[in-house]
Amino acid sequence: MWLAEFTSLKPMRSNTVEIGYEALLKQLDSLITPHKNKRLLSLEKALHKITAQAVYAPMDWPTAPISAMDGYAFNWQQAQTTTDLILDGACGAGAPHQTLPQNSACRISTGALLPHNADTVITQENALIERGVLKHAASVQQGAHVKQIGSDLAKGRLLIKAGERLKPRHLALLASVGIHQVSVKTDLKILLLNTGNEVIEPGEPHSQGKTYNANRYGLTAYIQSVFGLSCDTQCLADDPLQLQQALMDYAEQYDLILTTGGSSVGSRDYIRQLLPRLGQSYHWHVQMKPAKPLSLAKIHQAWLLALPGNPVAALVSMLLFGRRVIYRLLAADDSAIELPYCEYPADFSWFKTDNKMHWLLVSRCLVAGQIRLQLQDQQGSSHLLSLSEADGWVQLNAGQNVKPGDYVKFIVFDQLGL
Repeated sequence: MWLAEFTSLKPMRSNTVEIGYEALLKQLDSLITPHKNKRLLSLEKALHKITAQAVYAPMDWPTAPISAMDGYAFNWQQAQTTTDLILDGACGAGAPHQTLPQNSACRISTGALLPHNADTVITQENALIERGVLKHAASVQQGAHVKQIGSDLAKGRLLIKAGERLKPRHLALLASVGIHQVSVKTDLKILLLNTGNEVIEPGEPHSQGKTYNANRYGLTAYIQSVFGLSCDTQCLADDPLQLQQALMDYAEQYDLILTTGGSSVGSRDYIRQLLPRLGQSYHWHVQMKPAKPLSLAKIHQAWLLALPGNPVAALVSMLLFGRRVIYRLLAADDSAIELPYCEYPADFSWFKTDNKMHWLLVSRCLVAGQIRLQLQDQQGSSHLLSLSEADGWVQLNAGQNVKPGDYVKFIVFDQLGL
C-alpha cells in the first residue's frame, strides 16, 4: 500500500457496534473455532495445559486388597471360632504377597498387600496383644479397614474430561494410576504487540510525554500464569505503514496477536483503522467501563484481538475477553472458561444512570465482624496502584443501585492468576 492511501485513514465510527457484555461473550464464542492440533506431554510439562481428549483409568485401583490402617490382619471367620490368634510375621507396604497361616494374624502397615487367607484388619490402637497373641478380634466387623480391588478407582472410570485445564490435583491423579503423559492441545503461538510513540521500556531514561510499558509485563505474566504459555513481545510506533506490514508478517507466524493501544476511534488509532484492510474484522463499543473499545480480526491464520492501551483497561479486557478467546482456541471446557464469581456485601453506595456495566476495584474489609467490600479511591483506567492494592472487581449492571449491606458479584484476583 502506498503512503498516499493512509492520508484517507479516518476514525471509523460507522462500523462500530454498541454491544452489551453478555452479547459480546456469545459473539466471541460463535466466532472462535478451536485449533485441532494436539500432542503428548509428560506430566512434568502438562501443568495448565488443556486436555485434548478424555482420560480413563487404565486399571482397577487398588489392584489387590490392601490395608487402610496400621494394625493386624487376620481371617474374620477363623476369629469367630478362635479367641486367640498367634502373631506370625509382618506385611509392609511394597512387600510381595504373603500367605497367612491358619489361626494366626500378622502385623500390617498402611498400604500393604493383605496376606492370602486374610480379609480384615484391626487397628493398632484397638488391638489387644498379650505374649505374642492377638486376643478378642472377633468383635471387629468383617472386612474392616481393608481397601478392596477397585474401591478407589474402577478400570475405565473417567478421570479427566476433554477440555480440562490441568491443575496439580489432576497431575497427581494421573500419576497415581501410572499415567506418565497426557494428550493436550498444542500450545498457541502468541504475540503481544504494544503500540504507541509514547511507550518506553522500564530502565530507559524517562522524559516528558513518555509512558513505561506496563502492558508488556502485566499481560505476558498473566498469560504465563493462567495458561502456561509463553508470549513473544514487540513494540511499534504509531506508523501505519510499519504497523500494516508488521501485522501481515506476524499473522503468518502466530496463532493469536494481542495488541495494546490504537484500538479506539481517534485519528491516530491506526490498529482499529487498519484491520478492515487486512481481513475480516469486528469492532465493538462494549457497554461497560473500563475497557469499552474492543476489536477482533482474522488475518491469514491468526486471530487478532485489539485491547485498550491504558493498563488497567487492558487487563480488564484480557481477563474478560482475551482469556475467553484463548480458552476457546484451546477447546477448553465451559467450566474452565466461566469466571469464578462469589458474592459479598458492599460497604459502599453506588448508582449511575448510564447504560454501562461497571467493573469496580474493591478491597475486603471487616465491618462488625463481617467481611465487606470497599471501593478503591481511584478507579481510573491508568491507575495501576489501585489495581495492585485491590482484592478484586465487583461487577455492577447498568442502573444497579447498591447500598451498604447489599450483596454484589465479586471476582477475586487470586483465583484468576492476576
